[in-house]
Amino acid sequence: MTDSFIFISVDCGCSNMRARLMEKGRCLVSSRRPTGGRSTASTGNNLVLKQALRECLAETVEKSGLAEADIPIVMLSGTITSNVGVYHVHHITAPCGPTESAHGAETVLLPEISGIPMLFIPGVRTMPTGKEKGRIEVIDAYDSMSGEECEIYGLAELLGLSGAFTLTLPGSYNKACRIDADGRIISISTGMCGEFMTSIAENSLLKITLPHPVIKTLIPDKLREGYDYAEARGVSTALAKSRILCCNSGYSLDEAGSFFAGASLHSDIGAAMREYRRGSPLVIGGIGAFRGAFGILLPHAGADPADIIDAGDAFCEAASPAGQLKVYREYIRLHGG
Repeated sequence: MTDSFIFISVDCGCSNMRARLMEKGRCLVSSRRPTGGRSTASTGNNLVLKQALRECLAETVEKSGLAEADIPIVMLSGTITSNVGVYHVHHITAPCGPTESAHGAETVLLPEISGIPMLFIPGVRTMPTGKEKGRIEVIDAYDSMSGEECEIYGLAELLGLSGAFTLTLPGSYNKACRIDADGRIISISTGMCGEFMTSIAENSLLKITLPHPVIKTLIPDKLREGYDYAEARGVSTALAKSRILCCNSGYSLDEAGSFFAGASLHSDIGAAMREYRRGSPLVIGGIGAFRGAFGILLPHAGADPADIIDAGDAFCEAASPAGQLKVYREYIRLHGG
């Protein structure tokens, strides 16, 4: 496989799908659809998801000026490979790195969607080992991810991380993960993060005293104040206070929004801190606005600022296809292609 190897990368979450034609780590053309695993969950079938994938791939190929025969493989990760996706490949149980992901990946032809072979990359799950102390740790042990594993593999390569590290990926959901010295995912903690914040902000009385989007302008002292109030009085009470402070204490919408965000992210920051080991890198990936909030709140919660690495927009954007390519290289090595 040469450095000029061309492929289409597809990453698909709960709500959105993106296809990118990649060469030498660069995206040449891309296509998007506002469709993800949630469409299958709501309709009871994957027809909408299949149609979105068919359109995304056809549009990407057309934009590129290439023929399908010029593109050797489509690599797919995320909910599109899950039981609410287009083709289900079962999650791999951690510890899991690119080699284990390659063992579980499958190449299939789906002519009703595209003439290009497709590599479906499985998600990763964690399960109890029998060493847990009490029911809380047993429940902690049940977790999973679909697609974030490729982001993790890609960020490790792009950032040059060769030892153990912790990574948090805030977005619609947050994944706080620990990666061992061999580059394998060994623990996962999932939080609702953006989904939780949006659900409350858009579907409650708080809507009229919050900016849209909520994390429009981050005000660090109010973000920390909201986090601290949630720590002292609980998240539900802190969220209500964001409206009361705006109505009665002179807080601007942005100040109320930062207070609200700090309170909303309390649990996700806690999850990242439980995975974090002082003296090893703590990488913040994911969406830019959330990365900024996590960058303020993690040191406030006790993380050493010297350990924190903001992956930045460019690396976060490139992470998923870079990770998919790592899995594909392992897949070729294992299968002698």
